[in-house]
Amino acid sequence: MKRELMVLAVLLTLAMTVISQTQPQMNETMANTKEGLTSPAAAAAMASAGHVITQEEKIQAVKDGKASRCAVLTDPPGAEVYVDGNKGGVSPMVFFLFRKDTPRTVTLKLAGYKTVDLPFIPNGKDIPISVRMEKLQTETVPARPAGESPKADAQKVLAQPKVEPSLTVAQILASTRLKETTFRDVRAFYPPDSKVMLKVSSEYFSYSWHLAKEKKGRYIPKGDGLASKYAGQMATVVTVQLEENSLRPAHRIGPTDDDVLEPYFSIVLRFEDGTIGMANTYLISARNEIVPAQALIAHQSVLRAGADQLSGKVVFAIAESRFYYPDLTVEQAMSIAHNFMARVDIVRNIPLLQPLQVTNVGYLKQADALLVSLKLPDGRDVVSVVTCNGMNNSCFENLGSHFLSSIPSSLTAREIEAVQMHSHFPGMSQSALYMSIGYPEKENDYGRAGKQLVYYGGSILIYLDDNGNVTDTQHFDR
Repeated sequence: MKRELMVLAVLLTLAMTVISQTQPQMNETMANTKEGLTSPAAAAAMASAGHVITQEEKIQAVKDGKASRCAVLTDPPGAEVYVDGNKGGVSPMVFFLFRKDTPRTVTLKLAGYKTVDLPFIPNGKDIPISVRMEKLQTETVPARPAGESPKADAQKVLAQPKVEPSLTVAQILASTRLKETTFRDVRAFYPPDSKVMLKVSSEYFSYSWHLAKEKKGRYIPKGDGLASKYAGQMATVVTVQLEENSLRPAHRIGPTDDDVLEPYFSIVLRFEDGTIGMANTYLISARNEIVPAQALIAHQSVLRAGADQLSGKVVFAIAESRFYYPDLTVEQAMSIAHNFMARVDIVRNIPLLQPLQVTNVGYLKQADALLVSLKLPDGRDVVSVVTCNGMNNSCFENLGSHFLSSIPSSLTAREIEAVQMHSHFPGMSQSALYMSIGYPEKENDYGRAGKQLVYYGGSILIYLDDNGNVTDTQHFDR
């Protein structure tokens, strides 16, 4: 996360006086961008992808023309930024916009100013959004003199002095550009003799990992796949090797192997029993599956704090919360921690926005996650796998577990009742709707300054106005 937000470059053409003027705004941009990574819009993107979207995935999506970086700058700053109705943060900020079947809509809202809707089709190119917000007319407008053209009003607006912000979208984009990975980065990430943990689902382990042997100074696969018992174990890095991928030829930006961009490589590990295994991968996948020991240690401190937060407490569930039966296996828990959409049976009929008592919290080393046991109001025992990767590394509001520490104060009494009944009503807010029935399978712009949300294969269509409130519902027999 920190690496994603690091300022990597500043335009060399800027004078030092301009840099000093824009630095506070740049700091504000970085802070807003960081907050945006845990916003409802980011959560919706991750839910659509089924996993946390990594830096490498974002870079590759941009290179493939499937996403664009957006920089939003408004005058005045502080406008709320929405992506397809989901709040993404406040301006100034930077975020990634992924392409869908229909144009994406970025909406800017600021109290006292007109709402701005901007449609975009991400195509790999940067999208600079610089908007001077137009104030709402709060006083009575006198009748236009007879014979005066309506264009006169527009000319009066255009005649107003325009305030140019000292920070431009070009500077924001240049200062937040993500660095592409080279093989030099891979070697630095996995140095020889360093310790790593394999956070790989045992379900697919033997397909991607193989026994290895050395031949002519390189390691090659030997025999069958590596036994799934090694999933979740610690190992020592032997080496990393560049590999050829005929489907994605390597691109070099320099004379050495270290200068290969987005390298396809093999990593060779020695396990505690002496077994040597290897797998071919990209850093886009390896980063989350072959985790360096120092990163584990840092995350374990977050998990310890999370266990203290949860032990003996009550939590509240929403529609996206996932609970499992007490006989959940270690292998299943590992699959869930790796991908919260894993194919594991979930417990149905969970009461929403009602206190659920936490009865026990344990650390599951193989999954690097917390296994939380709870008692439901009807006496049923359930468990949940909590990765503690929520807002500010919290154990609340994680994708998959979706625990809430309390009922959100933004909900009205009627919305709370509707969520508890898994229902919805006209006027219900979008956030309350998602708590009640979950994220939609698809979202369409239905042409009336609002959205159409598709649920259950199209059997339920829910319509939202431009403020994100429910206006209508359609049911179909399918």
